[in-house]
Parts: sequence; structure tokens; C-alpha cells
Amino acid sequence: GRGDEVAVTANLDISAVSPISQLGAHPLWIDIDPRTHNMSPVDLESRLTPQTRAVVVVHSHGIPAALDDLMCIAGHRNVPVVEDATLGPGASYRGARIGSSGVAACLSMAPTKPLGGLGNAGVVVTHSETVAARVRTLANYGFTSDSIESIRSGLPGATFRYEEAGVNATMDEIQAAVLRVKLRYVDAWADRRRAYSKIYDSILNVFTNEVIGRHETSQGAIAAPRTYVLSHENRDRIAMDLYRERVLTAVHYYPTLHVQPPYGSPKKAGDLPATERVAKRLLCLPVAPELSESDVEYAAQATFRVVESLHTKSL
Repeated sequence: GRGDEVAVTANLDISAVSPISQLGAHPLWIDIDPRTHNMSPVDLESRLTPQTRAVVVVHSHGIPAALDDLMCIAGHRNVPVVEDATLGPGASYRGARIGSSGVAACLSMAPTKPLGGLGNAGVVVTHSETVAARVRTLANYGFTSDSIESIRSGLPGATFRYEEAGVNATMDEIQAAVLRVKLRYVDAWADRRRAYSKIYDSILNVFTNEVIGRHETSQGAIAAPRTYVLSHENRDRIAMDLYRERVLTAVHYYPTLHVQPPYGSPKKAGDLPATERVAKRLLCLPVAPELSESDVEYAAQATFRVVESLHTKSL
């Protein structure tokens, strides 16, 4: 509520942070580990305050965050952890799927996400029956569980009893039907994303990390990369040259949230040095499972040519 804060990183889509503001709280910005692009446990520990009510851990680019360390730090303060597993269905951390460690996890299933419906959709997953019941109530206008069941049954005498003021946030039947089928393919698609990332590695590994920076995974983590992420000081030039080669790229995400009007201002630049440094250089290349192997090889070879040309000119 008002005056509370929620620890979260700033290299995100605003949809992961706007619910904090809608509750009257504000984000407590945490810097990232530049190797993984995920929340830094060291920075989290240094910034937590008595007003921190939750930690939101987003698995950026489908790369699992260092959950053991983050959960331990939050646990010592009795602060719950909520995961955002949207970008990495099929990823795991030390044998457990991402999204299964915190008190709950959220997954957007919008069409552009790795596990996407035909329209907007999303789920909350949890081991807690208490949390699950509360989410169902809030997503169904605030109806009591008995009212939800009686209305769905279609039997006469359904009651309209409310526990609190909720919203209409239920998934429609078409999205549910499509996503139920897609769930069968999550692991196979994650395997394909990993295989496509290895194609980029095999072609781009001739460049040192000083020429092209690459993300790493935390120890014990298996990524399900949404994209292949590289880092280069001439990111915008590379993106434009690849566009001319018919390779579409993306920048997830720039500018970062902590310097944008809803949450801060350009005056906050410098507050999150690793986040800002990475955001100015990163470029996301396609690894969608719908692509063919030859598509990815073409994109990787085009990236090689563009980077090699830039590197040669700079010598």
C-alpha cells in the first residue's frame, strides 16, 4: 500500500512494475548483475529497507536469476519473493522450473511472449491455496469462492456475494483452449531456443568478449532464451545494418524504467550503473522456435558480417 516499496529491476517492460504503482506503493530499484542481466543479490541486500514489502524477480531474456541467493536475502528479512517467469517457460534453476520458488509467479501470455495466446492472457501460479483463492477472488470481481462456483454451475439460485472490490481479469475460453495445447510444447520449444542460441555461439565465438559481450547463466541454471542477447558499443548501427539484411532485432529494454516519467527522471541516471551500461549496448537477436535452422544460420552469418565490418573499420 501507500508508503510501501517493492524491490525490482529497471530493465523491464512497464507491465512488470505498473501494478506496484496501482497499489500505491513505489518501486525500489535494484541494479543488475551485468553477466546475467538479472537482479544482483549484492545490490538487493544493500538496498532493502524496513519499508520493503516484496521482491519481484524477473528472469530477464529467459535467463534464470540467482534464486538461491535472492530468496535467502529476502527470507532473512521476511520479505516474500514473487517471480515473473514470462520470458523463460521451460527454464530451470538447480532442477526446479522457474516460477516455482517464490510465494507466487506471474506469466504474461500475450501473443508476443514465448508462451503466447491469440490475444491477451496471463496466469498466476502458486503452491499456496490461500494465495490461489485470493487471486481467484480478485480476478472475478471480488466474488466469494462459493458465489464463483454457484454462478459457474448454472444452477438456479446463484448468489452474488463479494469479499472485496475486484476486477474482471479471467482468461477467456479461446485463450485457455489454445494455451492448453501449447503447454505440451513448452519444453520442446525451449530446447529449440537453446539449440538456436548455440548456432549463434558457433558463428560469433570468433569474436572476443571485448568485441561482443554475451550474457552468462547463473550456476545451476538452464536458460530458455527468449532471444540471443549480445552487447556492442555500436548497437544501433548493428541493428540498422541487420535490418538492411532482413534480420529483425529488438532492444529489451531501453530506456530503462527508472529514468522515465512514470517513475523518475533523467536526473536519476547513474543510480543503477550496471543496468544503464548494459541497456545502452544490448541487442536481441531472434531464436523463436517457429524459425528454421537455416533462418537462424542466416541471421547469425549476417551478424558476423556486420560486426566484422565494424571491427575492421575501427582497427
